[in-house]
Amino acid sequence: MALSDRRAAPGPTVLAAVAILSAAALGYEILLTRLLAITQWHHLAFMVISIALLGFGASGTFLLVLGDRIRLSAATFLAIAALGFAVAAPVCFGLAERISFNVLELPWSLRPFGRLLAIEVLLAIPFFLAALGIGRTLVVHGNWLSRVYAADLLGAGGGAMTAVALLYWLPPERILDGLAAAGALAAGLAAVNAARSSRRRLHSLVGLVLAAALVGPGWVKLRISPFKPLPQALQVSGAMATATRFGPLGLVNAVENETVPFRLAPGLSLLASAPVPEQVALFVDGNGPIAILHHGAGDAPPAYLDDLTSALPYHLLDRPRVLVLGSGGGTPVLQALAAGAPSVVAVESQPHVASLTRDRYRAFSGGVYENEKVRLHVGDPRAFVESTVGAGFDLIKISALGASRAGLDALREVRLLTVE
Repeated sequence: MALSDRRAAPGPTVLAAVAILSAAALGYEILLTRLLAITQWHHLAFMVISIALLGFGASGTFLLVLGDRIRLSAATFLAIAALGFAVAAPVCFGLAERISFNVLELPWSLRPFGRLLAIEVLLAIPFFLAALGIGRTLVVHGNWLSRVYAADLLGAGGGAMTAVALLYWLPPERILDGLAAAGALAAGLAAVNAARSSRRRLHSLVGLVLAAALVGPGWVKLRISPFKPLPQALQVSGAMATATRFGPLGLVNAVENETVPFRLAPGLSLLASAPVPEQVALFVDGNGPIAILHHGAGDAPPAYLDDLTSALPYHLLDRPRVLVLGSGGGTPVLQALAAGAPSVVAVESQPHVASLTRDRYRAFSGGVYENEKVRLHVGDPRAFVESTVGAGFDLIKISALGASRAGLDALREVRLLTVE
């Protein structure tokens, strides 16, 4: 590399391209935690940092070994790398989705490990391409390292915040389309800097606009693992997905089935004679179900609730003041009311579960959360308990705090239940 290259100051369009590409890469990293939690299980979401580091590390090795052989200008190389990211982000995730992988098979078979490795390599490719473009820009403009690095950090911070904010407004797969378009925009800005005539700059912009359109909406459709509870529930005759809510804390799907109604009653006595009413099932990131019990407003709570093993504490206490952590669709609240609790404080960490119960299924659930004896708090259960020390509850009921029903709950960490 010539000394003059290192002395050349990066143009504003190059710095803008670096910032946007960095934002897209960090947004992609955060988005992957959501996408993997939805399509697979939350266990794979923990690997996202290692996947990103794999791509970043591979790009550093590539530049160290082959960087001197690259004859393209920094702006041209950045444009190619950014365009590669724009294409690879949706395409690689779509290919990874199509790999048949069952995390539940890992304990007794080596075959899933190869498929897991293939998924990791595919998802690391966009990180490799983004880091390749930014890394070579840092090397080429070595005398202006602080400017390039500042653009990189500002873009990364902005991309992280933007990705989380967008999860409140858009489905995760549409955000992935947006990140791909951001990569194409970064490529266009870098191409404008690389072009030496106004005509070439115009051609570059037109070409990158077309590229952004090609990687736009519709490329990615979430394919939830068929081994998760939601796809299995939808295979039952008569099942219909009736509502979908999304956000940073999870993708919530409501499923109804009039042909074969849901009747979830864990711990029901074999001697129970009271019928279990039909239910609407809620699934968080494809896991569940969380039941919303059919109950008429003003009716007495269903008798079967007293035949569950979870009813035992109510036979040991007389009219307890109850705190329910993880109230879900309101069934634990109804159980407390059935036992004569004078007051029930319900805490639910998943806002969409609470909102679906209160709004769309208010009539179906009998307005369980509108009962004068019930107070609902939507938020973190640990924070709520810490803020209400000394409130004087007679019974704290810890319900389903995690929606996973994959047979792994016995090994799953639930830090909410710890002191530290």
